[in-house]
This record gives sequence, C-alpha cells and structure tokens, in this order.
Amino acid sequence: MSIFKSNQIGCIALSLVLGIISSAYAAVPQFFLSNNTQILDAKAALGRLNSAAQRQLQDSTIEILQRNHTEQGKFANILGHYTMANQLKSTTENGEIFYASPLQKFSKQQIITVATQLSERFRQESVAVFIPSNQPPIGDVLVILASPEGNITDTIQVIRKRLPSSYSHAFSLHLKNLHSGFNQVKVCKIEWLGSKLNLAILKKAFPKAKIISHYGKAYLIYRNGQTKLL
Repeated sequence: MSIFKSNQIGCIALSLVLGIISSAYAAVPQFFLSNNTQILDAKAALGRLNSAAQRQLQDSTIEILQRNHTEQGKFANILGHYTMANQLKSTTENGEIFYASPLQKFSKQQIITVATQLSERFRQESVAVFIPSNQPPIGDVLVILASPEGNITDTIQVIRKRLPSSYSHAFSLHLKNLHSGFNQVKVCKIEWLGSKLNLAILKKAFPKAKIISHYGKAYLIYRNGQTKLL
C-alpha cells in the first residue's frame, strides 16, 4: 500500500465567501507535474486526466518521492494551460500538484533534486515548484470562484478577456464534476505562480471570488538542475 494519499482537492463551501485574503503564513512545498508531451486542446487534456495516463503520472511520482524518502503528502488533479515559448501556440495538459507534508522540512536543494528527477522521468523540459516562506513576496495565488462556476472553455476565455496577457501564459485549473461530459465539468479554482501577480487586478477580474495568496517563491526547475524564478 502506498504511503501517499490520493486526494483530489475539489471546491469547498469557501467558494461562496467573498473578499480578498493575503495569507501571512507559509503553505507547503508544491510540485506541478504532467506527463504530457503533446500539444492538446482542453477536451483532449481532460480525456487524459480521466484515463490511465493520469494514474501512471501519480504512480511514477510516488515512486520517485519514495526513493527520495519523502513523507506522506497529498495530490490534486488539475489541468495545466500554458503558452509555448515561441508565443505562437498554447496547450492544455493533464496534470497534478503534489503537496508535501507540513511535517517534512525540505531544503531548496532537496526540492531541486526531486524536481529534476521528475522532469527527467516525464520527459518535461522543466517542472514548476512553489517553495513557501513566512515573508513576502507572494508566489502562489488561488482564485476560488463563486457559484455558479463556468466550464473549462468559458473560464479560459474569461482569463484571456479580463486579465493582462501575461496571466494567460501559464495557470492551473482545479475542477469539479470531473467525470461528467466536457461541458459539464466546472472550474472551481484557478491558480497562478510567480512574483509579479497583482491581487488587485485579479480581484477586479473576479469580483465575487475569494482570493488566497501564499508567501514564497515559484521556480521552473530544468532537467539539468538549473532554476528560473517565476
């Protein structure tokens, strides 16, 4: 039996609460992962999220985490959406977030080591990670959408329409009704990583949403161990 909990983190009643919150406490280290190597539209990516490909992603992640003596954590299934480096194409992919245990203390180097192994296993150019802190800057922001939530296509269009173009470059969609038809799957949370996120801009774009931010820094960890601050 795996020591890791498979816990798809979905929408909660807090999505009905309005307002904006900037959290002064640290979250836990997070790894944003995918085993997709193709350019996909949202419908194809959701199909992978509901297939054996997603189970293989989690199983392989667990294998590497256990090899690095990582304690029990949690997983959340997501769709990742990002614009390619050449700015000409965008893709959506099945993904997961691994939330490390709050009981385990990771050094930055340990996080880099695990991330490089994961990027190598999944043949990814890089893996995004969030390393929490008790002090600014903000590096992780969650927008918890108020009911009724939109579907995947509508939400992506809203992001492109209401927010500056930089916010469309990379974001994660947390879903509910995951096993419904494509148009019935709802987006309950949107997550961004980076040090240049503006909470006021997000609040203006989503006035009824609850916005939660975490102090820390987000990085891309490349297969060669190099890092890039987001």
